[in-house]
Amino acid sequence: MDIKQIKRIMKEFEESNVHKLEISENEFTIKLEKETPQLFSTVPPQPQVSSLPGHSETNAGSEVTEEKTDLEVNSPIVGTYYSKPSPTSDPFVTEGDKVLKGQVLFIVEAMKVMNEIVAPRNGVVKKIFKQDGDLVEFQELVLEIL
Repeated sequence: MDIKQIKRIMKEFEESNVHKLEISENEFTIKLEKETPQLFSTVPPQPQVSSLPGHSETNAGSEVTEEKTDLEVNSPIVGTYYSKPSPTSDPFVTEGDKVLKGQVLFIVEAMKVMNEIVAPRNGVVKKIFKQDGDLVEFQELVLEIL
């Protein structure tokens, strides 16, 4: 394999969606690997939420009264759960953390797109049911907020 072929392979690899490539020819081997991009969607999907049994939110006329209830945060899509933006980072939230509406709770990776899932309201993280790398289904319970 000559240098022109190697350069052409490297250029095509860089421009492709392939993240790992190994080519062997006789005693010559070339290994190419890209760091997995941390892509974030510009419009994150909204989490599906529901109140747990025995708790309710009430509306009285035009005045809204919200009781503090346990709120389930479910995955809005099928994908892989991640608690942090990169393997060396701290988790977005841990059990017992106070969260604000709109704060990132976790990521669901689907088709190489990192989808940030945000808190639907202020509260405290009561329980996290998933671990990094777990597969999540559509509407599957991921965490609870008090």
